[in-house]
Amino acid sequence: MRTRFQYQANTQFIFLATITLLVLGSAFLIFNHFNRFNSATKMLSISLDHLGQTLAIYEHQSKTLKLPILVYHYIEVVTDTRDTIRQSLSITPSTFESQLLILLAHGYHPIKLSQLTDYFEKGVSLPENPIILSFDDGYRDFYSDVLPIISHFHIPVVLYMTNGFLDSTHNYLTMQQFLDINQNNLVEIASHSINHPNLNALSLDAAREEIAGSKLALEKILNKKIEHYSYPYGSYSNDLIKIVREAGFKTASTTDLGIGQSYPNRYKLKRIRPGSLTGHALLQFLQQN
Repeated sequence: MRTRFQYQANTQFIFLATITLLVLGSAFLIFNHFNRFNSATKMLSISLDHLGQTLAIYEHQSKTLKLPILVYHYIEVVTDTRDTIRQSLSITPSTFESQLLILLAHGYHPIKLSQLTDYFEKGVSLPENPIILSFDDGYRDFYSDVLPIISHFHIPVVLYMTNGFLDSTHNYLTMQQFLDINQNNLVEIASHSINHPNLNALSLDAAREEIAGSKLALEKILNKKIEHYSYPYGSYSNDLIKIVREAGFKTASTTDLGIGQSYPNRYKLKRIRPGSLTGHALLQFLQQN
């Protein structure tokens, strides 16, 4: 027979066990509820972030962005006075450096084209007063004169490369120079066709080879995606825009004047040529376009 003491002990054990189970059960429910709340909060946060990104993308794609894209060719001291075309397309390294100083001093922030596509496609913000510096063709002075200057100021630029010109004459980049340039993260390599023809003067098949072929060739040389294009001589049409888009490019630049860029016109970005303007004249030039 159970003694009174054994009975009380059993009762106390059952009581304590019941209390323990209740406490553990309550803790489990609270923990489970907290986890669900945490999960719901996290899901809500993700949804709000996604909504915010969607709204940002919609806003960026529906408005015109003030973004000057400057176009350069030669940055050098032209010694041949008979070469009037080269002189018209060239500014001295000291002038270029002076332009950079005035732009930076007045709050302009150089960006890459990849940042522009992130702005359009992902809703990513851009710095205040963005500006893009682009160089056409792939002349050798980009390696000798431009690269040291932008490296000193740590300024990103775009190099629209005509890949058929590599190693062609002493005027253009060598393959090794081009590969060295590619190692500099400040330089965004883009395509400017294979042989720099007027695309509107070609058949669509020939134009497609110049556009898509240049992309494939550059990607093979550099082992990375090439996502931006520039029309030689600024010559383009609706058919050419379609070819550029189908080739996989995300933007294309023209020589149409202006600084207003928009998502619907991302395959006909406007550019302006600052020439040798510096100081207040350069700032005024940027505001007037």
